Amino acid sequence: MISKLNFLVEKPAKEDEYESGSHQRIAESILETLRYNDEVNVIGIEGELGSGKSTVINIIERECKKDE
Repeated sequence: MISKLNFLVEKPAKEDEYESGSHQRIAESILETLRYNDEVNVIGIEGELGSGKSTVINIIERECKKDE
């Protein structure tokens, strides 16, 4: 019998929380590729749970909104 269930809730960060700025640098590289390379149609972001994929997308989304 299961007495208690524990669910992990993962919410992506809106900004890069690492001192090194690694998520920000990845997001900037992707943005540069999208802005200046007309031949790129798809970009994939791969990583384990909690590695920051959604955080990178949130940074990209925020930067794109600034460009509007």
